[in-house]
Amino acid sequence: MKTSRKEKRDREQNLNMFSDVLKIIQHRFSGFSKWINSISDPRHQSYIKYDQELIMMVRILASCCHIESMRNMNCRFNSSNVIDNFSILFNKQFDELPHGDTINNYFKEVSVEQVKNVLTNMVKQLIKDRVCEEYRINGKYYQIVLDATQLNSYKVEHTPGSLVTHHANGNVSYHNNVLMAQLICGNMAVPVDFEWLENSETGYDKQDCELKEAKRLLKRLKKTYKRLNICISADALYLGEPIIEICRENNWKYMITYKEGVIKTADEYYQTAKEHNDTHRYNESDKEGKKNYEYYNEIEYRDYKINIVEMRLTDEEGKVTKFAYATNLNITENNYKKRIGEGRRRWKGENKGFNDLKNHGYNIKHAYSYNENAMKVHTVLQLISHLIMQLVEHYERTKGRFETIKELGYKIKEALRNKVLSAKDIRDINRPFQIRREISY
Repeated sequence: MKTSRKEKRDREQNLNMFSDVLKIIQHRFSGFSKWINSISDPRHQSYIKYDQELIMMVRILASCCHIESMRNMNCRFNSSNVIDNFSILFNKQFDELPHGDTINNYFKEVSVEQVKNVLTNMVKQLIKDRVCEEYRINGKYYQIVLDATQLNSYKVEHTPGSLVTHHANGNVSYHNNVLMAQLICGNMAVPVDFEWLENSETGYDKQDCELKEAKRLLKRLKKTYKRLNICISADALYLGEPIIEICRENNWKYMITYKEGVIKTADEYYQTAKEHNDTHRYNESDKEGKKNYEYYNEIEYRDYKINIVEMRLTDEEGKVTKFAYATNLNITENNYKKRIGEGRRRWKGENKGFNDLKNHGYNIKHAYSYNENAMKVHTVLQLISHLIMQLVEHYERTKGRFETIKELGYKIKEALRNKVLSAKDIRDINRPFQIRREISY
C-alpha cells in the first residue's frame, strides 16, 4: 500500500536520523572511540583546544551529512543545536566546534597510517561479527576488488608526485589517483585499504604505476589480514605473472577479467581448445536475454595453470556483451554460472563504491586541502563515513524509510541542525538491536 505524504510526514516527525548514525556506530563499532583516541596526537599539548576525537567526529559526521566543502561545514555546523548535539555526544560543554582551518592544521601533522588503522579495525570488526561471512566465495574466500580511480585534477601540481597528463592542445593537468581495495559484502562495497598512486620516476606510465602500487597494497593486506582467505577480483590490467604469483604465495584465489591479448600464450591455448571443441558449452535464456556459456580448465601459462569462463549475453535488441574471467577457482558444470556471477560482482566496487563517493553526496573529488598529508587523511575519513553510511542505508531500508542516498544525508544534516538528542535518543543509541542481514536493492 502506497504511503501518503501526510502519513510520511507523521512517520518522520519523531525520527532523528542523526541518532540512527550514532546507533549504527555504537552497534557495529563499539570500540570506535578507543580506536580514534589511540592515534598519537602530533600537537603541542599546551596549545590543544579541541580533542582529536572531536575533530575526527566533526569531519566524519560532516561527510555523513554530505557536506561538500570545509567552508560549507563551517557554515552548516555553526548552529547552537549542532554544538549542543556534540556536547551531549561527548558529555562536555562546547562553546564552538573546531573550524575547518583548525581541522586541516591537525590533519597536516597526524599520521595517515594511524588514521587508517581506525578503518582497519572497523573492517576487522565486521569480519569478526560475521557480517560478510555468507557472501564468501565457496563459503571460504572473501572477495576483495582492486580498482583505481581519479580523485581530482588541477592545472598546477599541488602535491609532489602527482600524476601528469599532457593534452593534445599543449595543456598539462595533474591528478591525484588512488588504488582501492574493497570487500564485497552483499549490497555493500566495504573500503578495506587504499594506496596513493604517485609518480616518483621519470617516464611515468599509468599501468606500471598501478601494478607497482598493487603489489605494495597486496603485501600490506597479507600482513594486516594474515589468516583471512581472500579472492582478488580486478580488471584485465592485473592479469599477469606478478599478481598471480602473489596469490599463489599467499594461498589466495583470484577472479580477474580475461581479455584477449593480455597473456598471449594462454590465448593460443584457449583458442586451440575452442577450435577442437574441447571447451564446455551451455546455452540458456532468462529475463536478461540469451546466454552462451563456455569454460575450460587448466590452461597452461608459464608455471601456472589458469581456468577461463565466459558468457556472451544477447539482449532483446541484439546487443552482445561478453563477460570473461580467468581464475584459479575450479569450474564445473555445476558452478560455471556461479563463477560468472562472482566475476560480475566486481562492478559492485565501481557502482556502490566509487559512484557513491563521487556522485552521491560524498564529493570525494573535492580537494579539502592541498597539503598531501591532510588530503590523505580526508580520504581515509571519507571512506570511514562511507562505510558507516552504507550500514545506515541498509538499516533505513529495512525500516522502509529510505528513498535516495542524497536524501538520507540531507535528513541526517537536518536532524543534526534542528533537533537536540533527547534522553530517549541516548537510551535507544545504547540499546542492543538486530539488523536483518540482506534485502534486495
